[in-house]
Amino acid sequence: MAWPWLLTALAIVPQTGQKALVPLTDDSSVAIVDLAVGRLTGRIATRPHPQDLVTGPDMAYVLEMGTDAEPGHTVAVISPRTTTVTRRIDLAPYHRPHWAQLSRDGGTLWVACAPDSAVLEVDLHHDRLTRVWRVDDASPWMFVVTPDESKLVVAQFDAAAATIFTRATGAAHRVPLSGHPIGIAATPDGREVWVGTTGTDSIYVLDGNSDSVVARFASAGQEPARIVFTPDGQRAVVTASRSDLVLIYDARRRALVASVPTGVNSWPKGLSLDGVTAYVSLMSAGRLIAIDVESGRHVWSDSVGRGPERAQIVH
Repeated sequence: MAWPWLLTALAIVPQTGQKALVPLTDDSSVAIVDLAVGRLTGRIATRPHPQDLVTGPDMAYVLEMGTDAEPGHTVAVISPRTTTVTRRIDLAPYHRPHWAQLSRDGGTLWVACAPDSAVLEVDLHHDRLTRVWRVDDASPWMFVVTPDESKLVVAQFDAAAATIFTRATGAAHRVPLSGHPIGIAATPDGREVWVGTTGTDSIYVLDGNSDSVVARFASAGQEPARIVFTPDGQRAVVTASRSDLVLIYDARRRALVASVPTGVNSWPKGLSLDGVTAYVSLMSAGRLIAIDVESGRHVWSDSVGRGPERAQIVH
């Protein structure tokens, strides 16, 4: 008889050929991971410090953040099929791209450029900037566009606040928070937006309609850096970087259901979800791990390179 953890692993093994792309900030490359076996199979060279990556139906978009001495200002467009950089989108005069989200139709890319206090909208059909959303203070490192794409919610790390833009009108509404807001995600139905704040280690819940704070609760770990929701909205997954934990919450009750250790000084940060499998990048350990959200069990772990950020699945 198979061991219970093996049965769990077998139940969620991806289809043959499915892979993940992982930006390696300290190796200036993107790792290619075969998800069926949880193994590194190759790398794609990029410009310095690829910070984030999003995938569409046939392309992947890598934010080439660069360094303080040589700030980056490009998005590398990669073909997952050929694993080559097909072109680059120049964001200049904006620089240091940090976080991205792709529209539902794959035609628009939103990019946060924190030093410029801006979130950009890029038309991918013509590779041109179409709109700039500016916040009053610097440090909009992360944001989320709501599922219906009507609102842009920006977490402002150095301002202890979130700014909510209504895209149709351009109206802006500022919501005071605490600490350093960073991790942010919207529930699949768009009714709530969760914001994790470091410093105070709190998670705020914003109402998707009124744009007001409806709840605040203590994170079960320090540095709640990234948040994702399962497709059915039942579970929220949070990486608590300083505590070396992956936290799994009942999203409706806002109650912790599992706290999954990732290893001492592993610094879990980058986070993505495919069904009930969470892929967590351990920045200090240089590993990508897979966790079954339903059971809270580790499925596999593999070394991918230095400074891995958010992995993205290529279907």
